[in-house]
Amino acid sequence: MWFHVKGAPAVATIGRDALWTELGELAAVAGAQIHVHLDHDPANDPDAAAHHGHAEYAMKHGGGSGCVIRHGYLVKEWGSVTARADIKSPTKGTMGAAALGLAVDAKLVKLADIAQTHYPALETEKLENVKRGWLGEITVRQLATMTAGFDDRRPPQLVCRPGTSGLYSNDTSNMLAELLTIQFNEDLSMLMKRRVLDPIGLASSD
Repeated sequence: MWFHVKGAPAVATIGRDALWTELGELAAVAGAQIHVHLDHDPANDPDAAAHHGHAEYAMKHGGGSGCVIRHGYLVKEWGSVTARADIKSPTKGTMGAAALGLAVDAKLVKLADIAQTHYPALETEKLENVKRGWLGEITVRQLATMTAGFDDRRPPQLVCRPGTSGLYSNDTSNMLAELLTIQFNEDLSMLMKRRVLDPIGLASSD
C-alpha cells in the first residue's frame, strides 16, 4: 500500500487480516492521503492452473490477442493489442447491444415489449413457426438474449416456447436488427457510425 502523510511518502505492506478501521483513522490525520494498491500473488491462487489453462485454450483456438482477468487481476495476456482481427459474433454483444441500448434510451422500445408490436412480420413467412402459436409471445429481451426459442438452422425453427430455454441462434440477432432498423427508420450501419463509431474516433474499417 502506498500513502502520503503530511506530504511525506510512505509504504506499508498489509495482509488479508489488515484492520481497515486503522487505515481509516490514518486517513483522518491532517494531510494524509491514502492510495491503496493491492498486489495479486499468483503463487497463492488455488485456481491459477485453471486460469492459465483457459488462456492457453484461447491462444490455441482463438489466436489474436487477449487476456485473462481474475477478480480484477491480470493472470495472463498474449498477442498484440494493436493488431486487427475479424471478431465476427462478438459484435452481437458489442455493436448489437449498443444499438439496442440506443433504442431503449430513445424510448423507441422497451425490453419487455412484445417484438411483433414493433415488427409485425417477425418470422410470419415460415408457416411452421406460425403454427406453433408462440410468435406473439416473443419479447425484445428474448431476441437480445437468444431465449426466443429459435434454433440455429437456416431458416431458423421455433423449437422452444419463448423464455423457456437459451439457444444460440444467429438469425435471432438478425431479427432484432430488423426490428431496430424499423424503429430507427435508418440503416443500422449508418446509425452506429454516426452515434457510436464517429464519436469515439473509430473508422468503419476498424
